[in-house]
Amino acid sequence: MQLRQVLIQAVLDLFEEQGHAPSVDEITARAGIAKGTFYLYFRTKADIVRAVVDQGMGQLEDCVGEAEASAPVGAENALRAVVRAQLAFFEKHHAMLVLLLGVRVWTSEEIPAEMRIELRDRYRKVTAAVYERLLQEGIRQGAYRECDTRLAAHALEG
Repeated sequence: MQLRQVLIQAVLDLFEEQGHAPSVDEITARAGIAKGTFYLYFRTKADIVRAVVDQGMGQLEDCVGEAEASAPVGAENALRAVVRAQLAFFEKHHAMLVLLLGVRVWTSEEIPAEMRIELRDRYRKVTAAVYERLLQEGIRQGAYRECDTRLAAHALEG
């Protein structure tokens, strides 16, 4: 495993164990490297968090996309498959769930506000946007009654 990936995995492990953003000292201790080596790969703690989230969101996007593509015909089936896939993803990658929930409460010292907004929006794109589209399709197909699909999608996302 490349050192960059070792550092990313250290962050995920520490997030899962501690439930909050680890310090650079904790990350490097877990990875078994000197603190200076960390900065060869990431300029700041926010940069490694971005890398962790980018990796996880890519995996989640793939998981959700595969579930939707392989679902039986119909928006209702696709929505069910996507929700199951997302739940299975977070069951398998519990640290990503802890990390994403933590994004909402991190201080600006740890993660700049713009980055917190970007990460939240990316997560919503992977989840709520897909849910909203499938709910709208289900309404058109007669599988669901008319509703505020944006609100319903955010409720599913949460």
